[in-house]
Amino acid sequence: MTSEAHQDANSSRRERKKAETRARIVESATALFLERGYDATTLQDITERADVAPRTFYLHFRSKADVALARYLNWFEDFMVAIEASPEGVGLAELLEQTLERLRMKGYASGIRLRNSDGRPIPPVVAAMLLSESHAEVAGRFQQLKVESLHRLAAFFKDRYRYEDNRFEPYIIASALIAAWTAAVYGFGFLAGATDDPPAPDELALQSLGAYLSGLGSLVRDQAS
Repeated sequence: MTSEAHQDANSSRRERKKAETRARIVESATALFLERGYDATTLQDITERADVAPRTFYLHFRSKADVALARYLNWFEDFMVAIEASPEGVGLAELLEQTLERLRMKGYASGIRLRNSDGRPIPPVVAAMLLSESHAEVAGRFQQLKVESLHRLAAFFKDRYRYEDNRFEPYIIASALIAAWTAAVYGFGFLAGATDDPPAPDELALQSLGAYLSGLGSLVRDQAS
C-alpha cells in the first residue's frame, strides 16, 4: 500500500469511528429523553450511557438541545440531497413522494423505532421534533433550524422553477412544505396516542401537502408557462 493510500485508509477509519461515536451519543441521548424526560437527563447521563468523555460530546455537539435535534438535522440534510436529486419537470406532490421514497430506501422508515412513555413506537425523527413542544431550549434551537431549512428550501425552489430574484413565491412553496411536514409530525404524535396502528409520517406528509397543492400548483404552473 502506498503512503497516500495508507493515509486515505486511516482517514476513512477515523471518519467512520467519528460517525459511530456521534450515532452512539444520539442513540443514548434519545433513549434517555424518552425514559426520563429531557429536563431530567443531564449531559453526564448521556456521556455515561454512550461511554464517552464529556470532551468527546463537545466535539460533536454544542449543547443538549443540539443532540436532541440531531436526528432532525440529519434527516433534513438527507432530505435536501434527495430532493436535489429529483428530476425536473415533476409536480410538487410527485416531487415530495419521490424524495420521501429515497429517504425510505436510505432506511428512515425502517430504522429503529423508539417508544414513548406509553410504550407506543415512535420514529426517531418524530421523537426529535416533538421534544421542541414542551422544552423551551429545544424549541428555540428547533426554530433556528426551521428558519435555516426554509432558506435552503426556498433557494432550491427558486433554482428548480427558475424564479427571478425579485419573486417571493419560492418562500411560499418552502413554507408550505415545512408546514405540511410539521403537521404530519404532530398529527402522527396525536394518532400514535389514539390508535395502535397510526399512518406513517410520510403518508401524513403527503396528505398534508395535498391540502396546499391547488394554490401552490398554480404558482408553479404560472412560472412554467
